[in-house]
Amino acid sequence: MRRSTLAILLGFTLALAAVGAWLVANKIAQTSADLSGQLMLPGLKARLNDVTEVDVAGAEGRFTLKRVGADHWVMAEKGDYPADFGKVQRLLLALADLRAIEPKTARPDRFHFIDVEDIGPGTRGLQLTVKGPDGSAFGDMIFGKPSSVMGAAKVPRFFVRPVGQPQSWEAEADVRLERDAAQWLERDLVVISPDRFRAASVTIDGAAARISRAKPGDVFSLDGLDPGAEQVKAARLNALSVAASYLALEDVQPADKAPAGTPLGRVSFETFDGITLTLDLVSIDGQGWARIDAAFDPVIAGESRLLDPAQDAGGQPVVRPAEDARAEAGAIAARTKGWLYRLDGTRVIDLTPKRADLAEPKPAAPPAPETPTEAAPTEAAPVPPAQ
Repeated sequence: MRRSTLAILLGFTLALAAVGAWLVANKIAQTSADLSGQLMLPGLKARLNDVTEVDVAGAEGRFTLKRVGADHWVMAEKGDYPADFGKVQRLLLALADLRAIEPKTARPDRFHFIDVEDIGPGTRGLQLTVKGPDGSAFGDMIFGKPSSVMGAAKVPRFFVRPVGQPQSWEAEADVRLERDAAQWLERDLVVISPDRFRAASVTIDGAAARISRAKPGDVFSLDGLDPGAEQVKAARLNALSVAASYLALEDVQPADKAPAGTPLGRVSFETFDGITLTLDLVSIDGQGWARIDAAFDPVIAGESRLLDPAQDAGGQPVVRPAEDARAEAGAIAARTKGWLYRLDGTRVIDLTPKRADLAEPKPAAPPAPETPTEAAPTEAAPVPPAQ
């Protein structure tokens, strides 16, 4: 082949490469012009009330939030346990406001640098899929690393990529990403001011211990304490007295599908206004789980009517009206019936002390110092007569 022909072919090849590069650059520029500063899910805001499902997937697994009413969401993988409605709503609003800032890499071999590769073992992104009633996706986005740049509006930025598309983006959204399924549930189980409790009883292996106080503001004492021989362990006793004032789940499962576990004990609490709260605790795979029940005891409530009025730390009466206490106990029982809850390990320890954890023998009194005795006077030796 002649040298001139080779030169022509080479020039033609270079020209084609230049045109191809221009086309790619122009396509990226058009894409950037289309999305930069724009909403990434432009149709979502108008269809928020039509959203019926949010799928969350990461390398650790996936879970599904399902709408079962106008303002009620559940998690399918947790036996349809109630999800945190406010948290789900904030997520959907944030996704509807997700705004593209600028395009980033479109090379799949570089997606892992910003954690926007397809979800699989070892990946660190989080995929959020928003679906409608017919199962169609209103939005399907992989959220990767948070950006180190904060916009003028002080809204967080993330690297994101629409699933199935080659272009990644830096985007802006006031979204809080939670990959732990339990963080999306209604976690609060019991919230009662510690000032309202009058007694707690713990039974472990048939042995019982009880702490109590006569009126609000008093210090709890250990029933049956021998003041002459025993003293309370104040830290453990105080921990038990407030252990049920706030209970939040770490995980949950239907009680009828849970393994039996190893019994840890039963603890019962009483408030001055008649709420009785009972926890049956078991160990499953080394973690503490509890069945929780609540009831109203009119006898306890009646006894407390004779107490002087007192207010808790929040300015509310310690002894609530009987109808309010009855309703509060009923609400707790309705919320917890049929469920087994995993509690924080420290809280389980606080809830299950044995009596020996609440009191100890008094140290022996130090011996009294000996009183020194006066030495008996000695007789002087006789002085020999002078010579």
